[in-house]
Amino acid sequence: MSLVFPGAVVHNAGPEIFQKSACNCGLRFATKVVGGSPSSINENPWIVGLIDRSNFLFCAGTLITDRYIVTAAHCILNKEPFAVRVRLGVSRRDSPNAVEVDVKRLILHSKYNANSYHKFDIGLIEMMVSIDYSDVIFPACLPPHDINLINKVVTVSGWGKNNYTGELEDVLQEVNVRVLSKEKCRNASLYENEQVHKRILCASAPGKDACQGDSGGPMVLQEQQTISLVGVVSWGVGCAAEKYPGIYTSVSGFG
Repeated sequence: MSLVFPGAVVHNAGPEIFQKSACNCGLRFATKVVGGSPSSINENPWIVGLIDRSNFLFCAGTLITDRYIVTAAHCILNKEPFAVRVRLGVSRRDSPNAVEVDVKRLILHSKYNANSYHKFDIGLIEMMVSIDYSDVIFPACLPPHDINLINKVVTVSGWGKNNYTGELEDVLQEVNVRVLSKEKCRNASLYENEQVHKRILCASAPGKDACQGDSGGPMVLQEQQTISLVGVVSWGVGCAAEKYPGIYTSVSGFG
């Protein structure tokens, strides 16, 4: 499949850039997160940190090709490319071993509206140069358009806070959460019906969630030995708060 943003990215970047290839994505090179455990970069070589010019890591993203990164639109809203750099290949947020690359373009979905329940909360980052793959830098695959994720266990990773009032994590964390149907998400949560729309995934697990600082990061699904990016950390109420599952932008919705 190709990652297509109707009326937006397909015209700016070209859909041929995002062609899925099963032989060069989604591999692990190892046998925010609330309630998470430390994660090796070898297990998540597609995760990318977004830093500003003061070296503060403010969001995350997912490598999908040697030049493009998927993130949340709200992470790059009102930002200029020269003010953002990407950090790849490390699990510690302040590691001196990171590969840092300048940004050429920040591409928001043209329909993104922060005041409309974060619909279309997805964007692309084009790096200034193509990067070489290794055991710590490798892209995730893109999912088929018709993938069914209901009740699937997926993995969310990031450097976000370990609780709503806590500190940002120094080491990459990951948690497993379960994807809920839209009906179950509406019925089991206190979200308004309009907030649980077709462009999102709703997922939860007791005491586990993404949190502040995890925005833009990956929700991935492992099927057999292949890892696919199925969601992007978008928003939520609190962190692992009862009656408020995490909300993620569905990547397959843009295929």
